[in-house]
Amino acid sequence: MPHWTPDEEKLLRELYPTADSAELERIFGRKLSAIIYKANSLNLKRERYWKEEEVETLRRMYPGSDTEELARILKRSVFSIRNKAARLGLTKINRSAPKRWSEEEINLLRQLYPTRATKELVEIFGRSAGAIRAKAWDLQLKKKRGRGKEHLQGEPPRGKKE
Repeated sequence: MPHWTPDEEKLLRELYPTADSAELERIFGRKLSAIIYKANSLNLKRERYWKEEEVETLRRMYPGSDTEELARILKRSVFSIRNKAARLGLTKINRSAPKRWSEEEINLLRQLYPTRATKELVEIFGRSAGAIRAKAWDLQLKKKRGRGKEHLQGEPPRGKKE
């Protein structure tokens, strides 16, 4: 990337405190990381405060949302999103730790799995189809012929017409 010209530095000093990230990228034709790096070297600070509605959106969406997508929605950098979330004490939902099955759920799965469509079981247990199939596999449960997958595709059971 070419060096910053004195005119670009002057313009950056004027715009950086208040312009949004997308606007800065468009004006300078540089990646945001390069703009932030240059602004830091010039000791420039952003004056963009968080509006109440932005904070509420962040509180509502941060735990289960992709940080990059949230940055696009709020028109802020990923760093800004993570920094504000940390200051608010927000954390991401831990998707890697699966919810344990209770004995009651296991017993109900044993009872329902052979005859109910997986789509129905997803609604009943509030778990993904993959989680239900994995637990059924662990328990060596089998579907009765013609049951389980037909409702996922919106098709009637094999051999039956609606």
